[in-house]
Amino acid sequence: MPKDFWPDDETFELNSLEDSELLAAASAVESSNKRKRDALDELGTKKKKYPEHVSNFWKPVGKMIFKEHSFEIDSEGYIIVYTDGSCINNGSSDACAGFGVYFGENHPLNASKPVTGRVTNNVGEIQAAIHAINTAKSFGIEKLCVSTDSQFLINSITIWIKSWKQKNWRKQNGEPVKNSIDFKELDKLLADNSIQVKWNYVKGHHRIVGNEMADKLAREGSDTYKRMNNRKE
Repeated sequence: MPKDFWPDDETFELNSLEDSELLAAASAVESSNKRKRDALDELGTKKKKYPEHVSNFWKPVGKMIFKEHSFEIDSEGYIIVYTDGSCINNGSSDACAGFGVYFGENHPLNASKPVTGRVTNNVGEIQAAIHAINTAKSFGIEKLCVSTDSQFLINSITIWIKSWKQKNWRKQNGEPVKNSIDFKELDKLLADNSIQVKWNYVKGHHRIVGNEMADKLAREGSDTYKRMNNRKE
């Protein structure tokens, strides 16, 4: 099932969104035809670019060693990591969520964990990024490329968060941001000058190995959450 571009706690702000991101949203959410029409109606003919720290294309060009571990790097020397969130029965009282972090095949730093706090797919996406960045920092990695299929995560951290912070972590309508605890932690990590993070959007379920493996790890994290909390099948 394709993941919704719009977060579960935020309506889109047309003055803040990039055209390319709205197009990605419209093509990704098959079941939301009205949203697609409304979003596309607002698009002009002028194309805009992603924020500077969001890359549209990359590929690994080599490897780098940190503390005896090998990591793939892109052409700008950024370590490549894939992250993903997963949630079984998302939005229901018996939801089970987890996240996955994938550095490479059989990599010792790959992670599959249940979420903490709110139990949603979006929380999994945020906590996956937090885990990846914390892992990179612990190894002295200075440049990290987080590859994710979550437009929600990228838009939140590169666009919406500025407005949220200015409004004391409240949305345009005055309601509090539901995932503020996780976003505050992620924002604090990104403010640390010891590491540079850029965001790479990849399409989910398009046979991109890193994304597929992060998805697998995330689903395993959801299963772990289910076992830990004695949730029924």
